[in-house]
Amino acid sequence: MKDRKKIAVISILILIVSVVVLLVSGWPSLKGPFYLDSEGYFRSLPYFSERSLTWDKVHDVALDNPYPGGKRVIPNLTFVLENYLLGFTPATGRVINMLLHSLNLLLVFFLLRGVLLSLGKKGTLVTQGAALGAFLWGLNPLFADTTFYVIQRMTILSATFYLSAALLYLRGRESRGRTRRVCWAGIIVAFLLGMACKENVVLLPLGIAVLEFVLPENTALLHSRRRIWIFPAVFFLAAPILATVLRYDLKGLANSVLATPGRSFTFAERILTEGRVLVHYLSLLLFPVPGRFSLVMKYHLSRSIINPPVTMLAWFAILSLVFLAVKWRGKHPLFSLAVLWFFVNHLLESTVIPLEIAFLHRNYIPSIFLFLPVVWALLSLDGKRVRMIVRIAAVSVLIFFVTGLYTRAVTWGAPKTFWEDVIRKSPGSLRGYINLGIYYDVHGDQPHALGIYEKGAKNAFEEDPGFWGDLYANMGIARMKLGQDAEAERYLDRALTITLNEDYLYNMAFLQLRMRKPARAKKALDILEEKNPRYPQLHLLRAKLFLLQRNKDSARQELKTELGLYPGEREAILLLRSLRSSGR
Repeated sequence: MKDRKKIAVISILILIVSVVVLLVSGWPSLKGPFYLDSEGYFRSLPYFSERSLTWDKVHDVALDNPYPGGKRVIPNLTFVLENYLLGFTPATGRVINMLLHSLNLLLVFFLLRGVLLSLGKKGTLVTQGAALGAFLWGLNPLFADTTFYVIQRMTILSATFYLSAALLYLRGRESRGRTRRVCWAGIIVAFLLGMACKENVVLLPLGIAVLEFVLPENTALLHSRRRIWIFPAVFFLAAPILATVLRYDLKGLANSVLATPGRSFTFAERILTEGRVLVHYLSLLLFPVPGRFSLVMKYHLSRSIINPPVTMLAWFAILSLVFLAVKWRGKHPLFSLAVLWFFVNHLLESTVIPLEIAFLHRNYIPSIFLFLPVVWALLSLDGKRVRMIVRIAAVSVLIFFVTGLYTRAVTWGAPKTFWEDVIRKSPGSLRGYINLGIYYDVHGDQPHALGIYEKGAKNAFEEDPGFWGDLYANMGIARMKLGQDAEAERYLDRALTITLNEDYLYNMAFLQLRMRKPARAKKALDILEEKNPRYPQLHLLRAKLFLLQRNKDSARQELKTELGLYPGEREAILLLRSLRSSGR
């Protein structure tokens, strides 16, 4: 009972310290806007245009979300609830992410402590080692880009349920009877909730299998080591059923693995390149200098195992680490756990599925045990003086980490600095140039924006077609604002040749109306309405088209439709009022 009270006090202290440190070090990031997917997500969906909370909205968010990430039900519901209670902003989104990350840090502490106890470790060093390992994970500057990137709440929440399931497994394997059954049921519930946050939780069964493989044999939960794979097998059989309920396109996913549609790489090139990426991830985690981080990461593709030669070295290093982890699981279980857990939890996002090549947030779950072997080895050294030196060194490292968090927060807080940082670190990626150009465009400096876009077109390599479409579309928008309509039309045509993107179609329709070409405007609007009938200002633009054609009745109907979707659309309100006045 005394030990439990002590652990409870320590847990509260860990939570308080992590919340305070993360909020203080991350505070400068609150000044920054949404970036990348966050900006697109919260701008394109109607759920965030006003602060109401209705059952219809909850149903749409949960079951009828048109956005590609819409299957992630629980994060989406938190966004809608946050919007209702606080008014959704980048600042509130980041604060809540930091609080959730603090909760995960506490769960990591419990998990690390549970693993050490399962390995037979005893004494106060267990709690010290678990706390230090948790802080080295949770305060690592690499995860600044996960917590500040608001849309990655899906990653943070999925980890919450993943960690909860792992803790229940540790408890269940040491228990019998009713307690064991409760733990088993809890694992299933955590798995389902995690899958409703992000798909990588499908790897939970393999993560648990890694734990069972490394920890000393215990027959309380599974009758024998020979039956260890029954556990992941049951979950993997259930996963497709759950994915179907959440409306994932499993057939499309399977077809995309070999076809890699819309990507600049082939199946083989992605696999080969990911070897270098994984080794780079490890180097960033172990030497997390903010100058090495970027939200957008760009790599030259590996065309073969020897092109470039470092590809072969990277895969040799990975296979060697895995071989040693398997071989040393009895002698060095913490090393084995750290290595196997890292690579197993990268299987979904860093192998065959044709996602973008790299993102730092993909390391959130895989890196959980990475620091524990080093921490335990150092704390286990003999001699009070040595241990004191180790503790001082650990505190110094944590101060270095917190400084790194603050440095990244300052960068995230200033959009111009943020995108300049992306271009400096990933000069071959169009994303940095596109978004820095947009920054100048929004601030009225279209000539500077065009210069940035042209520089991006010159420096980019091995880019996905969609990014070229974004570049040309934004060049068209900048030309349009400068009154260069013919050039704007040419660039928007190039963008639409690549993909019929909704934003491209809207801007093309807007331009065609301005150029008095109603037929081309109607064509763009028809395609846009077919793709997304709820696109903001779609029906407002249709109303203007009808007014150009002197069809006031149809214009009124379109304005009413627009206001039915977006009651606060001021231009539609004023235009409808004007039409009513003129009709009297």
